[in-house]
Amino acid sequence: MTQAPTLTGRILTPSDPGFELARKNFNERFNHQPKMVVFCQNREDVQNAVKHARAHQMKVAVRCGRHNYECFSLVEDGMVIDVSDMTTLHIDSQSHTLQVGSGTQLIEIYTKVTQQGYGFPGGICPTVGISGLTLGGGIGLLTRYLGLTCDSLLELELVDSHGNLVTASETENPDLFWACRGGGGGNFGVVTRFKFKLHKVDQVSIFQASWDWEKIPEVIDRWQRWGDTLDSRLTSIIMLHGPEKKDPGSAVASGLFVGPEDELHRILEPLLEVKPRELKVQSHPYFEGLKFFTDDPDPDWMAYWHGAHRKFKNTSAFAYEFLPPEGIETIVRHLEQSPAPDNLVQFETLGGKVSALTEEATAFPHRKARFSLQYQAYWNEDSEEKEHLDWVNAFRKDMLPYTRGAYVNYPDVDVEDFMGMYYAQNQQKLAEVKAKYDPDGFFFFSQSIKPLVKK
Repeated sequence: MTQAPTLTGRILTPSDPGFELARKNFNERFNHQPKMVVFCQNREDVQNAVKHARAHQMKVAVRCGRHNYECFSLVEDGMVIDVSDMTTLHIDSQSHTLQVGSGTQLIEIYTKVTQQGYGFPGGICPTVGISGLTLGGGIGLLTRYLGLTCDSLLELELVDSHGNLVTASETENPDLFWACRGGGGGNFGVVTRFKFKLHKVDQVSIFQASWDWEKIPEVIDRWQRWGDTLDSRLTSIIMLHGPEKKDPGSAVASGLFVGPEDELHRILEPLLEVKPRELKVQSHPYFEGLKFFTDDPDPDWMAYWHGAHRKFKNTSAFAYEFLPPEGIETIVRHLEQSPAPDNLVQFETLGGKVSALTEEATAFPHRKARFSLQYQAYWNEDSEEKEHLDWVNAFRKDMLPYTRGAYVNYPDVDVEDFMGMYYAQNQQKLAEVKAKYDPDGFFFFSQSIKPLVKK
């Protein structure tokens, strides 16, 4: 038997100082206990970790930013392969490309690319890692203008289930490249490097409008119809909170527009026919506009980490058709029954560059959806968990007659037929790619893609 390679990198086990923090993910609802966390510093560390785990028949989980909603990036009694120390970043201004280590957080990318006049189609949360975001598709504030995060991907490098280094692009291993654009993180290997095309973005305009609770049904209907015909330079979000004893409830719409403030005012006119309580429209350099949404974290990462995460359950769906009055009434009813004022539902406009590609062009299949929905519940005490889980699960299920599918980057273990919900018509091809690059299912978790078994 070939001797397993020695583990390299920064290795923490339960007896080491810092292990307790190292084993935690962003969602405090989970309390998994891995045998070790291997913080890889380079691709050789990743290769050694994969080969070591295989030789010792250890379960593995792949982790980048710690934000996985269902904690698939941790594993009980196994090895966590963590790439968050792999944060090299290089911008080539001649080719307008970005080479970035797979552990890099979005805030680092945004900071560096904006200094050279570029935009990047990432998500809103600044501490999300680039790997999970990209591999699941990637929805954010430039989605309608530039497409999903994965639509700007040119090439990636990963370590496969046997520790081999594999490059994937349109011309090299194109089937793997296809799968890694929407097929979800942790399914095909451990990504070590990404290469993206960059896009010039300078000034942007942002808006925020809020309405009182009694206008919610009218606002929802107006927002969805307005959003369906938007200029592709504008991506909009709306957040709906239900009324509570100390909170009257509200709808807050916001958006980022790649264009001047006066033009944004004109675009907003149809939405604002439902008169808002408050309205803010401003023009900013791109990075300052981003910070309006991202709530730029404290420079002390540890302080931010300890202060920001809590217990939560978020789940998702897509609206392919306009929500009918019955669907809007369902939203209002569930928000009125929410067990806490922090709970909400959030919509985000799609279309634009997202829908310019076919559903089969990448593994992300929901390109024809009008907007996404995210149902969100938050709590602090374990005694509150059941009522919040019941609320968010019932909300999603009661909206199924009016929605389709779910977003793999908002994983939910309670989703029925997760392969169909996440991947729709692309699920069989993903299983074929899995069988080619990970035939024995070495990379496994409760919603991982299973290799296609040929009859």
